[in-house]
Amino acid sequence: MPVGRHVRASDRVRVVQGDAPAAPAMVTIRARCHDDLLEYTHKFVGAYTHSRFRGGLADGLTLAAFELLGNALNYGSVLGDVVFEIVETPRAVAVRVSNDTVQVRIDMLCSHIERVRRDPEAAFLEEMRRSTVSGITQPMLGLARVVHESKLLLEVYISGTRVTVAASAPM
Repeated sequence: MPVGRHVRASDRVRVVQGDAPAAPAMVTIRARCHDDLLEYTHKFVGAYTHSRFRGGLADGLTLAAFELLGNALNYGSVLGDVVFEIVETPRAVAVRVSNDTVQVRIDMLCSHIERVRRDPEAAFLEEMRRSTVSGITQPMLGLARVVHESKLLLEVYISGTRVTVAASAPM
């Protein structure tokens, strides 16, 4: 699905039951959760994407990498691997992160994704508001940022307890 000015915002988000499609990864990082994984991966992705892609696309992919990897580390199972990939095909480039989690987290993710899919801007503004107000619930700003700010296509693949989230753009 092409992403750009002609695509409605609600069409930039979808949830698919099953595994993410196999695609050649230019970069793959497989690790157990640890504190500095996000920091050093984010630095690497920023340098890598800015050396390969135009500024706006590189910025969007770097933002997506930070948010998707942060979510995988925060909400994933400490018993499973987190896999981070940069996938390039002749038609598209994507940042893809997968992790194991529990069904309750998958249900929360699907509910949040539906809010983002229905109205990315409203979801973004609501999560921004929640991030400035202290309270019991933690804001879920990351996925809304990926869709609203970077305008990337967001796809979520669910296979059992394995979740893969991909943010992609056409080349």
